[in-house]
Amino acid sequence: IMAIAFIMAGISVSSNLDPNYYYLALLAACLFGISTALSETTFLGFCKGYPSKYVGMFTSGTGFSGILGSGLLIALKMQGLAISQIFYAFTPCAIGYLLCFSYLNWVKESHPCY
Repeated sequence: IMAIAFIMAGISVSSNLDPNYYYLALLAACLFGISTALSETTFLGFCKGYPSKYVGMFTSGTGFSGILGSGLLIALKMQGLAISQIFYAFTPCAIGYLLCFSYLNWVKESHPCY
């Protein structure tokens, strides 16, 4: 869902002439919210099998990711990239997130904590 939202956001900012692109951007924003909420609640439920010290590290990481993501957006914009290019560049991050979660799930199933 997140990767689709990044692509839709990239398409929506590529043209300001058609007012329908606004609705595409609105749908992309909704998909961003849905995917973020779904992934965070899923991962917090997933963390219940880990020691509590790791859950604290996860929550501080999600807070920092907002700062890092905004900083990257500003830095790339200052380098002259178009907003659509930045959204397309961030799309593989969703795939990386999926791969990291799959790895953690494999580790959890292979080496249970309790």
